[in-house]
Amino acid sequence: MNLHHLRIFHTLATTGSFTAAARRLRISQPAVTIQVRELEESAGVRLLERRARGVQLTDAGQALYRVSERIFSLVDEAETVMAQAGGRVTGGLTISSSGTTGAYLLPRVLTEFRRRYPGVRIQLHISNSRHVLAQVASFEADLGVLGAPDAATPMTVTDNARLVVQPFVREPLVLLVPRRHPWARRRGVALAELADQALIVREPGSTTRRVLEGQLEAAGLTPRIAMELGSNEAIKQVVAAGVGVAALGASVLTREAGDARLRAVALRGRGLAVRFFFVYHRDRAHAPVLRAFLGLARGGRARR
Repeated sequence: MNLHHLRIFHTLATTGSFTAAARRLRISQPAVTIQVRELEESAGVRLLERRARGVQLTDAGQALYRVSERIFSLVDEAETVMAQAGGRVTGGLTISSSGTTGAYLLPRVLTEFRRRYPGVRIQLHISNSRHVLAQVASFEADLGVLGAPDAATPMTVTDNARLVVQPFVREPLVLLVPRRHPWARRRGVALAELADQALIVREPGSTTRRVLEGQLEAAGLTPRIAMELGSNEAIKQVVAAGVGVAALGASVLTREAGDARLRAVALRGRGLAVRFFFVYHRDRAHAPVLRAFLGLARGGRARR
């Protein structure tokens, strides 16, 4: 099989259109068409169908695309190995992460990693948990970062034997209250005391919300949800306005140390924490860039 033809097919399947593939490969659109056709003729099968909005892979095309993902992942790894043999860690690292991790936990690690390995090109994509897993499984991302309730593993990871899960950090939940709240000067609040409070929570499916509601339910308590918001920053503003209180990860509140409108109070109770995990494909386990990043991140975790 001609590897050049396969690279063009892989790019076309990834981008979804001849125009986008030609632009990424820096060749003409007719050249993409001709070389994909030559690949189909050499294989004796049809790999894709043209559609009004791009291309659609046939069953054979989808099977070949999955294989090409693994092939070019290994090609990228080989290039990285050669660079490392010359004393450099170079290449690319694509990370797919849930929102909280990407916004609050990863930047510190990414900054230090970039300082140590300036030759590595880093991409960080923020998405929901299912999309993170799909990207890692399909080699669209080298590494995924997900959260789960304390003592649990990320959703559906255990269903895919090709995915490896490693712990990153454990984040305790902290209660955020407005500065004039009666609890603002307290050192800690028991879980049971939240039953009478108006709670500001994230959207359904949020790991932080799952942890809080799960522990309240286990204690036989029904939460009084006053508002659901789609971002931690929005929650902070609403709490500052005095609408209610919120349980958020400790790292989410680090920026509020100097905000006179808010106070962070310890939340007492077992299991009131979120654990964050790294997820990667077994076929990428020996990639030098990935190993370098995981080594740095685990070292940082140990110092927390």
